[in-house]
This record gives sequence, structure tokens and C-alpha cells, in this order.
Amino acid sequence: MSKLIKKALIAVGRPRCGKKTHLQYLADQLEAPYIDMGAHLRELKTKLRLEGTERPELAPLVSTGYVADEFIMSIFRTWIGQERRLKSPFIILDGVPRNIAQARLVLPFLKHNGGFEIHTLWFTTSAKACMERPTRGERDDDSADKIVA
Repeated sequence: MSKLIKKALIAVGRPRCGKKTHLQYLADQLEAPYIDMGAHLRELKTKLRLEGTERPELAPLVSTGYVADEFIMSIFRTWIGQERRLKSPFIILDGVPRNIAQARLVLPFLKHNGGFEIHTLWFTTSAKACMERPTRGERDDDSADKIVA
């Protein structure tokens, strides 16, 4: 009997390059869970602004939009634990890992806690094409300086 190989698909690319559009399509086609860390953090930030927070580790999220990598990992560990119950051999990740430090935490975690093979989807959309795409509301990463960088 062959063992089912699980695959984590991670997207890398500029803001507004089409990652979310393509990843949601892939998730639908593969019947795979789609984890959007950026959307989760934006929702959490909005909730914290409305309700306030007593948790010091979340204060930077409200003021700067960023939180410590360990906080990201705590969210991620919970999600992966929940996703293990699903039948799909795929998991689609958007917005995590977001940087090299997070990659050093996330990738070994996926490999050793679920046996995921890691596959990176590189979106090489030009900055000009990204700027021509419609914005998605009040997102900090939709600014021209983030797209060109």
C-alpha cells in the first residue's frame, strides 16, 4: 500500500500579482484547505481596533500591522492541527511564510508535523501589471512602494 504524499503549496509574489485569485482557484479544484494568513491578520486587526486588546503581543498588529513570528507560528500550528483531519493531500498557503525568518519556522514544521512536501509557486508579474490591477480596499500592501520593492 502506497503512502499518500501531502503537498504544501506556498505562493511568493508582489502584492496584486494575482496570488489570491490563482490560489483560491487551485484550492477549489484540489478541494484543499486555503489558509490566508494576511486576511486573518487584517480581520484580527479590525477586531482589535473595534474592541481593544489586553494582549501585549497584539499591540504591534494594531499600530504597525505586524506581529512577532512566534505569534504567526502559534496561529499556524493551530490551523495545521485542524487541517490534518481533512482528506485532501494538499494545503494552500497564502501570506505565510511571509519572510525568511518565518520560512525557517514554517517549512520544518510542515515537514516534521505532517510530512508535507513543500512546493513554491513563484508569481513573476511585473510591477507595472500589478499596479494596473484593481486595489482590494484599504490594504497597506497595495501601495505602490510595496509593489515596486
